[in-house]
Amino acid sequence: MTISGSITANGGGPGSDSYGDALGGGGGGIIILASKASIDNTGTLSAAGGQGNAAGTFGSGGVLYAPGGGGVVHLLSPGNTAGTVNVGGGNVGSGTTGSYTGGNGGGASGGNGGVGTQYDENNGTVTISATAGSTGLKILTTVTDPATLFVP
Repeated sequence: MTISGSITANGGGPGSDSYGDALGGGGGGIIILASKASIDNTGTLSAAGGQGNAAGTFGSGGVLYAPGGGGVVHLLSPGNTAGTVNVGGGNVGSGTTGSYTGGNGGGASGGNGGVGTQYDENNGTVTISATAGSTGLKILTTVTDPATLFVP
């Protein structure tokens, strides 16, 4: 099997819920490719985490919202050439933090979601700075017949 194009399952973001509140980025998705023949990826497989919202978006003030963690790409075949695989965690939103309690965390998948900014209203300091989502998983499994790994 040769993949020469792109397969994408990236996490969403930045976004808001039905009330207009800003959200953290979504975790990257899952891509599983199984073949009795070898897999040769000359294209791009992407399951990256979504970006967190910027400070001040959707009227929520100055907190930074966390991005999602990277997803999972799993290739199962007698021979795997991974090619370009992106399972990176999402980036933190941009801007300056202000006097609001905290930004939502990002979704997790193969990698952990990031942490949103946390602010102490009592003393006016940032107690936790926003962090990026962590890298997901790239798994290459060499197996003669992937069908034997699935329940009939």
